[in-house]
Amino acid sequence: MQLAIDATAGERERQSLEPLLATPATRAEIISGKILATAAFTLLSVLATLVMYRLAFALVPAERVDMSLAVPVDALGLLLLVILRSCCSVPPC
Repeated sequence: MQLAIDATAGERERQSLEPLLATPATRAEIISGKILATAAFTLLSVLATLVMYRLAFALVPAERVDMSLAVPVDALGLLLLVILRSCCSVPPC
């Protein structure tokens, strides 16, 4: 979220938005680049969270809890697909 906010408001504060808009790139290309950069970092963050989720529960002693904390890799893949689908199905503002 910080990257998405900084991509717009931060550029106004640093006074780098006006020179960016003066380049030959169209506004749609600039906004698309900002959205793709934010989406890429968000995807990396989600992947890191899922991997750490699996590792954290692998380290919890199973005898201390009364349930299995084993998370299969295919379940993490399915969760990633659900997250991606929910992100892609949101209509743009």
